[in-house]
Amino acid sequence: MKRWILLLKLLVMVLVSDAQVRWDDIDSKDWPLAFKKVTILSTFDGTLQPSIVYSSTLLKPQPLIVSLHSWSGDYMQSDSLSFEISRRNWNYIHPDFRGPNNKPIACGSTAAVQDIDDAIKWAIEHMRVDTNEIHIVGTSGGGFMAMQAYMKLKYPVKSFSSWVGISDLETWYHESIGRQLKYAKDILQCTGSTDNLNVEEARARSPFYQQVPNRKATLHLFAGIHDGYLGSVPITQSMKMYNKIVNHYFPQQKALQISDSKMIELLSQRKSTHTSTRSIGGRNLHYYANAGPVSIVIFEGKHEMIVPVGLQMLPIGQYNPFGNKQLLAIGDSNGAAANGWVNWMQNIQPSLQILNRCKPGRTFGFDNNNDTSLNELRLVKSQLHEALTLFADSFDAVVISLGTNDVKNIFADSQHIIISKCEQLLAEIASFSKVHQPALKTILVLPAPINEAKDGSGKFVGATLRLQQLRKELNDLALRFNAKVVDAFQLLKDVGECTTDGVHLTASSQQLLGNAIAESVYH
Repeated sequence: MKRWILLLKLLVMVLVSDAQVRWDDIDSKDWPLAFKKVTILSTFDGTLQPSIVYSSTLLKPQPLIVSLHSWSGDYMQSDSLSFEISRRNWNYIHPDFRGPNNKPIACGSTAAVQDIDDAIKWAIEHMRVDTNEIHIVGTSGGGFMAMQAYMKLKYPVKSFSSWVGISDLETWYHESIGRQLKYAKDILQCTGSTDNLNVEEARARSPFYQQVPNRKATLHLFAGIHDGYLGSVPITQSMKMYNKIVNHYFPQQKALQISDSKMIELLSQRKSTHTSTRSIGGRNLHYYANAGPVSIVIFEGKHEMIVPVGLQMLPIGQYNPFGNKQLLAIGDSNGAAANGWVNWMQNIQPSLQILNRCKPGRTFGFDNNNDTSLNELRLVKSQLHEALTLFADSFDAVVISLGTNDVKNIFADSQHIIISKCEQLLAEIASFSKVHQPALKTILVLPAPINEAKDGSGKFVGATLRLQQLRKELNDLALRFNAKVVDAFQLLKDVGECTTDGVHLTASSQQLLGNAIAESVYH
């Protein structure tokens, strides 16, 4: 029996350790080539502090993402967000803020906070930064520092996102001892403690014990429901921080806080007793609340960030990631697929509702295979009214992702007709919008790359050349109708093989396309 108990204890320790590896991995230091090292003069003590940076190549000022390394990491620690940054071509800085949290100069210190402030100012001086769009993001120890920056940072940042972060070092010290994790020793070293924790110093470095600042910035807390069991940071660390901020802004409205009973329910059952149909990044959303400048998400997961939505959830522009949006999706097989961009968008956006009217083989205006149901121009009017009825007389956008089937061999002699058909389609939507939905947004997705060599059907011989001409004409047409454009070809042309058979997109390509369309819907 003792042997089995020992094995069980070892298994729990391995599971906790394994859940921590990815988000506190100090060995991985791989960065894309465009990301460079710089040094920044500290205004705290005059030392040179290193950072990894990426500068947007776009002429128009872009958002600045300040991404914070984990508890045991430093500025060289690989960042899973780097690929998403490259794809969006946003500005980025990954500061050191005094490295691993195992010494007093680090771990939420005045020096560490000032280093983040210095990093932001350096980026503004050396990059084309939209100063209204500066966002701080961190996971694990980076989530701890994101909370600390929210409480202490001087620069007027727009938002702070803390994924599976620590708010109370005193409590986490005891939680780490109970889980036999190295972080308890780190906290002793950070706080100048000997054998016993210096409680006063631990609280001085804890966001939970700081005075809530009067600032316009928002704080977004994310926690995996299984963290603490399969990870190092219990979800109560985020929930207590949420209640602190809510209590500051709404001291008389205790109902806005997470109740003790709800905390116990989520912590003990690792699920909500109320069935939820909402999701985030394909994960079930167990709990969501917001009040004033703070929000909290408890998602199906462990000690982690859901990387595909790490940047997607930022409040860029007027975007509210939990604001209700309804849209009509018009497209072909890539939109109709189970792993298609439509379903992916519904997975990553908790409150997005989509009427999916995509169908394999559909075109702008041809009776493909003599099938009238594959001719979108014949259907669009009824689909628009269907959406109007479904969404109670109001919806936000129409997404059109067509054109691949229009460049088939059988339509090679009718290419001049395609733009005319698309023009009629956009005119129908504009006419509908004028009468029923004046603010309706139209998003035109330009067709994705086609790999003729990989297509075994022979239906797309010469399609690449026809596709290139079609993209240009569709883009010009979108400008005429004031429609937003998502260029799937430009988005996917450099990601390697983006199709499974020359035409149908891979799952990862579908996700990239879904992310880009979602940004156009919300931003």
